[in-house]
Amino acid sequence: MTVPVVGADEQPPVRIGRPVLVDVGAEDLDELGVDGHATDLPVGPVLEGDPFPDLAGVGPAAAGSGSSISEPNLPPVFGLGGESEVIVAAAVSAATPPTFLFSTSGDTLVPIRNSLAFLAALAEHDVPFESHIYLLGPHGISLAKPLTANGVAAFVDAAAAQWLADSVRFLQAVFGNFDTTGEAETYQTLVDRRRFGLTAPIGRLLAEPVAVAIIDRHAPQLRAWVEENPLATGMGLSEIAKTQPELLPAETLPVLGDALADLNVG
Repeated sequence: MTVPVVGADEQPPVRIGRPVLVDVGAEDLDELGVDGHATDLPVGPVLEGDPFPDLAGVGPAAAGSGSSISEPNLPPVFGLGGESEVIVAAAVSAATPPTFLFSTSGDTLVPIRNSLAFLAALAEHDVPFESHIYLLGPHGISLAKPLTANGVAAFVDAAAAQWLADSVRFLQAVFGNFDTTGEAETYQTLVDRRRFGLTAPIGRLLAEPVAVAIIDRHAPQLRAWVEENPLATGMGLSEIAKTQPELLPAETLPVLGDALADLNVG
């Protein structure tokens, strides 16, 4: 995604990957979110550019509609140092991606009116968005959990800590869930893995002499392969057959399964 710079034409555009998750309004770029996204880029520049990201996730907005922000501590490469200004709400357009925004009314560094102005701009341009403005939480609250609080109690808040889970749910609403295949895990599948059969871990089967005899009869090369691939000991025979059909041919698998299942009788 191309990041244009407002008021700093001499700076080249910056490329940022997609989707974009940013927290806006911090005093420097050294604060990074533990989930790997930068949490302190003002959001204004990421609202324009070509191509657009599929989604923007935003923390406390640094500048509202009709206002601007000057960040003297930011490195010049971002085009925000010195006299550079970024107008946030004014950068919103119909092409702005669906946006998740969280903020706190307890943030004294970035006024809550900036977030409200940003939301108003999204609504004006019919940009889908979800927003959560929590009561408590200073600026830079990050995940609002002890592991990101650096020992400061004020940076821990149970309500604000919900923003990450909310943003994941928002992503799922926008993009949908990942496609899955295969059988869902149930209590019965757990029980089946603990019985002799095709889903039992091969390591467990090879620990039982009666099962070893059956495996050697129907798949004589399997034990040697498992010894060469110890990580496979947690796999069932049906899983191994998918990647090693020469060891467990399709016609052999059901016969082997029936023979192993007979061990469960009595």
